[in-house]
Amino acid sequence: MSFTIRYAIPMKQQSCATNVAAKLNSYDEIESVDIDLPNQEAVIKGSLPPSDIVKIMQSVGRDAFVRGSGLPNSNAVCILEDTDGKVHGLARLIEISENKVLIDTVLDAKYGNSEIAVYSLGDISNIPSSLGKKLRTVTTLNGSADEANQVQHMLTVDDVSISELIGRSLYVSSNLVGIIARSAGLWENDKTVCACTGKSMWEERKDARQANDGIF
Repeated sequence: MSFTIRYAIPMKQQSCATNVAAKLNSYDEIESVDIDLPNQEAVIKGSLPPSDIVKIMQSVGRDAFVRGSGLPNSNAVCILEDTDGKVHGLARLIEISENKVLIDTVLDAKYGNSEIAVYSLGDISNIPSSLGKKLRTVTTLNGSADEANQVQHMLTVDDVSISELIGRSLYVSSNLVGIIARSAGLWENDKTVCACTGKSMWEERKDARQANDGIF
């Protein structure tokens, strides 16, 4: 299944844009790349999940942030924390068509074999009892850890919109939880990923290198 997602990617000049496009187009899973240099954006169509696009850009010293799918208010994010407030994962949610949401989740490997579900409330004061009713089980996560010791899972959920998920909780059965929130305007505040908590981005942001003119 292919889908179209818009990303913010820092690019200073045409040579940057040319190299970003060339790198992305080298992957068979990417069908097309449309670069908007003045707005430092790229519209990418293909089957690669957002986490993979981020990793590709980081491999050449850049960052990539989901800006949406072209639909109004089409993306959200959920930072997944344990009961001590330590971050162990990130879920990106993108409305890729009407009432169809793509959920791209990356977790520390030790949480890789867990159920992940959406709950009705955004009260994370006493999990799981404070989360309210389980609305739906999204999936049971499983898989092998990558080089960064993380497990990634991507799926689509039908009959739901981003607006219906905002403010609800995403709960991982091994006691990780987060509140689903609209993504912040990333060029307005590139140090935050979440409009509700203002928390710094997870490890993928911390590990990203600065753009290198010798590379791009």
